[in-house]
Amino acid sequence: MPFTVVVLTSIGALALVWPPGWTLFTISTLIAMAWYVRQCVYRAEQARFKVLGMDHIDQMPGRVFEEFVARLLSHRGYTTKITPSSNDKGVDIVARRNGARIAVQCKRQRRPVSRRAVSDVVTGKGFYHCADAMVITNTWFTSGARDLARSTGCVLVDRKGLAAWIEDFQSGIPCKFFVSRLSRFAILLFQLRCFSVSTRVFPLRRGS
Repeated sequence: MPFTVVVLTSIGALALVWPPGWTLFTISTLIAMAWYVRQCVYRAEQARFKVLGMDHIDQMPGRVFEEFVARLLSHRGYTTKITPSSNDKGVDIVARRNGARIAVQCKRQRRPVSRRAVSDVVTGKGFYHCADAMVITNTWFTSGARDLARSTGCVLVDRKGLAAWIEDFQSGIPCKFFVSRLSRFAILLFQLRCFSVSTRVFPLRRGS
């Protein structure tokens, strides 16, 4: 965001002395506003997720749980993409970080997760060109699931691990926005631009 402020400042200063620069400043301001709206939506969703506890997660619909897990992965530095809800080949999320792709299956349920979830994601990871696999759940894993995960290299995140992720997510410091300052600066430049135009069109005269 500071880089955006510097760019708009430079363009705004240019707009005061170079008429075509005003068009560039207007376009840049609109882009900055669109970015701000998008960030507001993202932060609102993030704030909603941050107040959730395990009791709330236990009541989540499956698709909402996938979105929540994707947000947790994003907080941990991954770029995520949720797969289609039907015919997903056992993969709910494709997560990428440092060039590595991980196939993730999310299991929000009451009973322990069986080995089938591990088998499905390990089988489906090739379809999404992923080298690794992961299963994340709000509950626990059966001994069969843990044994298969060890033999296939699949990462398991159980209720305890998920709770640790949530704690880390909730304790994160939210990014600070410079929107109020940017807005005041944009208004000031607009007023200066209007004054500059008015003085050229209607030159100030002494006397009446």
